[in-house]
Amino acid sequence: MAAQRIIPIEHPRLRGYNPLDWLTLGYFALTGAMLAFGHSRIPHGSDYLVLHIGIVLAITMLGFVPRRGHILVMFFRDTYPMWCLPFLYKEVGVLDRVIWPGRFFDSTVLGWEKGLFGLFPSLYLHEWFPNHYLSEFFHFSYFGYYFLVPILGFWLYLRGREEVCRVFGTTVMLTFFTCYLIFILFPVAGPWYVFIHDGPPVTGFFATLVHNILSSGASRGAAFPSSHVAGALTVLWMTARFERPLLPLMGTLFMGIFIGVVYGGFHYGVDALGGFVLGALCSLAGPRVHSWLLRRSRLGPLRIRFPHLVDQMVRSLWRLRRGGRSDPRRRSAV
Repeated sequence: MAAQRIIPIEHPRLRGYNPLDWLTLGYFALTGAMLAFGHSRIPHGSDYLVLHIGIVLAITMLGFVPRRGHILVMFFRDTYPMWCLPFLYKEVGVLDRVIWPGRFFDSTVLGWEKGLFGLFPSLYLHEWFPNHYLSEFFHFSYFGYYFLVPILGFWLYLRGREEVCRVFGTTVMLTFFTCYLIFILFPVAGPWYVFIHDGPPVTGFFATLVHNILSSGASRGAAFPSSHVAGALTVLWMTARFERPLLPLMGTLFMGIFIGVVYGGFHYGVDALGGFVLGALCSLAGPRVHSWLLRRSRLGPLRIRFPHLVDQMVRSLWRLRRGGRSDPRRRSAV
């Protein structure tokens, strides 16, 4: 009797690199190579070089860490680059001096601005529409930009859609990494630094808040293309594709950001248009890049037991509404 051939069952690999690991590793390796040749041009350049080498080594070690474990460890494993966005954005204002020490290309962008619009919208838009409530809405939207990625990311995790959150993470970080590399190679200071505003002092809660944030944390050289517009469009695109109930909120914030970055004098008009184009391209490419890297890594979808708080709240509200009776959808599924 011939021996039967035993075909092993394929399981997702428990060790390896996620698509987001590959993107993050590539970004830090590339910027680390820039620092290796030009760290002497910037203050504390050696410290930045050592930091980038350490991050590359740390991400490399992640490939040997099991993908299955404590839910908080797994959550951090899937999202850690997004927690680093404030540091990455701030670092751009230093790394651009490695390639172009003290040089900005605002004159080039202002030429595009003049040729496309015939004037400079970032100078006149707020003068054409001097409305307090309109200004507050645009500045509120600009401030809300900092919460777009966490809102959608946490929402997807709380809904139990971990694999969708991984696709979202790859797509949004592809957008930001692309923006940051352009900032380093083509630094543009933007109207916040170039134009002198002689108008009345800023009034309004959100307008004052945004100006205080920029005064203490803006990154000079990170104007073109607008990463605010590109990132907001990517979040909107992913919302429309995966989580449509949040679409009205994300759509409203995106429109406020798209106009508000120019209205507030933070970006040139072509910065906003460039951010829109880049955000659209990365939104289209992101899921495809994620799938390609996933196949290359031979990693399958990995389910984790995360407390799906949104679904639990919905069931609790349903029971309260029905007078303590259980959700009929749950009974029918049993």
